[in-house]
Amino acid sequence: MKHYDIFSGCHAGRGDFHLHEDSASGLRAIVAVSNPDRGPALGGCRVVRYENTMDALMEASALAKTMQYKSAIHGLPFSGGKAVLLAPDIIVDRKAYFQAFGSFVESLSGRYITAMDSGVGKADMNAMAERTTYVTNFCKVGGAPSAYTAKGVSLGIQAVVRYHLNKTSMQGVEVLIQGIGKVGYELLRRMVALGADVIVSDVHEGIVQQCKREFGVRSVLPCDIYKTKCDVFAPCATGSVLNMKTLALFKAKIIAGAANNPLAHESQADVLHARQIIYVPDYVINAGGLIFSARQYLGSKCVPMDDKIENIFDLTLEILKQSDAHGLTILESG
Repeated sequence: MKHYDIFSGCHAGRGDFHLHEDSASGLRAIVAVSNPDRGPALGGCRVVRYENTMDALMEASALAKTMQYKSAIHGLPFSGGKAVLLAPDIIVDRKAYFQAFGSFVESLSGRYITAMDSGVGKADMNAMAERTTYVTNFCKVGGAPSAYTAKGVSLGIQAVVRYHLNKTSMQGVEVLIQGIGKVGYELLRRMVALGADVIVSDVHEGIVQQCKREFGVRSVLPCDIYKTKCDVFAPCATGSVLNMKTLALFKAKIIAGAANNPLAHESQADVLHARQIIYVPDYVINAGGLIFSARQYLGSKCVPMDDKIENIFDLTLEILKQSDAHGLTILESG
């Protein structure tokens, strides 16, 4: 295994790791916090299978860094945080599993506030809330953030289409959505309602067929997704999908989606810039769910949710303008 220094460039600023194992429930959890000087960390908890614990640690670190950017650029009083739970082969007692994680979060005394992410549902959040007050997205405070994430991504896509394609509507704009999970499905619904010509792709063929029946959209196989011509490619599944191999096939004009960290490495932003492919950073347009979670936790008086989500359109436009004005990649201008 390649040597990896966990203290080298993991976080944007000072960072902390918190690890916990509970043999009774099968829980193995990593909480990463990026730049805790900005305040408590707010970020989702995801349950994923990893080949090894180092992969889990690296992903937690990268996601915490992204959450820090997301909170900062949208004016939220949080540092960056993310929890990854290394999924066992079988979760024997799901409620006990997430209660154990809730107890772990409580033991951190507010340094990390947990929220919903991949592989976690409302019942799981409710189980956590039985053991910790440092939690949001459970039923008593309003539930899942996915619709709000999709709303922000939709606004970001509309902004970049207006700026770079000179279109004031989404009518006829080809949008390829990769991954039809909670957020991908809601983005699909919004894009169709706006008149976009949507193409879907997912590793689960049953979901693809359901979308085709429900919305009358086209589909492409996952193996063909990167070489499919479209106006907007919207990654809404896992991260690191844009690497040197996939970018060599790329036919899209714009990349703007919900997936966290879609670039395998930040240097790929230079490749996209050289090829005049517009990349809108994930932390700019996919923050609707974080804003929603912050409002749930702090209250509507502290976080004006609707205004902040609607501002994603203007913020995207401003970053695109700055990138063009200074000849910078979008990451440098954002």
